Amino acid sequence: MPLAIPYTTAASEFLYGHSAVYAALQAKRRKLYTLYLHRRAARLNSTPSLETDIQNLANEAKINVRHVGDDWLPILDKMSGDRPHNGCVLEASALPRPPVIALGKVLYGSPLNPEKPRFTIEVAAQSQDDLNINGNPTEILSKADHFRRPFVLLIDDVLDPGNLGAIIRSAYFLGVDAIALSSRTCAPITPVALKASAGAAEALPILSIDDPAEFLRRSSAKGWKVYCGTAPNYAATHGTPSSDSTPTKDTKSWAEPHTEYTLRRDGTLIDPDFSPIRFAPTILVVGGEGKGLRSNLTQSAYAFVEIRPQINIGDFGVDSLNVSVATALLCADIIRPRPLTVKLPPKALRSKDSIETPPSGHFSPYAFED
Repeated sequence: MPLAIPYTTAASEFLYGHSAVYAALQAKRRKLYTLYLHRRAARLNSTPSLETDIQNLANEAKINVRHVGDDWLPILDKMSGDRPHNGCVLEASALPRPPVIALGKVLYGSPLNPEKPRFTIEVAAQSQDDLNINGNPTEILSKADHFRRPFVLLIDDVLDPGNLGAIIRSAYFLGVDAIALSSRTCAPITPVALKASAGAAEALPILSIDDPAEFLRRSSAKGWKVYCGTAPNYAATHGTPSSDSTPTKDTKSWAEPHTEYTLRRDGTLIDPDFSPIRFAPTILVVGGEGKGLRSNLTQSAYAFVEIRPQINIGDFGVDSLNVSVATALLCADIIRPRPLTVKLPPKALRSKDSIETPPSGHFSPYAFED
């Protein structure tokens, strides 16, 4: 047994826990070095077949597998930062996070050569070391179909790695196409965040955003519509959410929508049956733990979206939701299909600048009439 952690490279990361390790092996987005399995891990695991799957995936990837005993437990504990690892630790390279300046056009295949919808990205210059990890992608596949356009989640100023991982997990589960992560104001994608994501971070493209305000401005110019998640009653100010805003006492019944979309320019409420994601590629901006989104981000918003409380908030000091819970609810609402009979949004939302006309068989939002 070594006295110190055996690193293959100086930049190695150690993933721990069955879900995170399985997802990394399955996704094949990293360089994989060594898998450490404690001999009792399979017996302690509630789903022993997962242990077998991990072993099989490691064999397929032709990586070094080390079956270790109790004498290795101190080293495994160091690798996991003394967090529960379930006797399963994987040494790997960092997760790819290409630095992106802006999102671009939505593309489709031709009727004779159908392809999955995708959208372009503008990647910043990278060092050779970063290129070796991130590659130089130009497009991202989308889950867009007959009722929706691409959907990207921008996370800003989320400092708790547990919250960050939970947001990524919810985003993947609810069908978000990619995560745009503010590199200067968010917690890094640490093994803690990876474990909290339950493996979702391995499956979902993650983009590193150096300047979120400029990213939103450029993406908006390409036809993406920006929705900023705000706390209750903040959108009513038609401006920047402020931590000094007085919480509302108004509540909604369970028969009414629990989210409200408010145009930033004039405070007009949007029809609750309007689907943002049907008519344009969409960016949802969330974050600002404790103080709300920064003003330079909300300036790019087409609309604010908030979750309305079902109680008289403020009575006991509970005036908002945890950021990961709120993000999950907002993502679920944006992705939710609406009736096809809903009235069209303002013409400003139906920009064709960045949207290639879908081929036959794809849903076209421009087939509707006002």
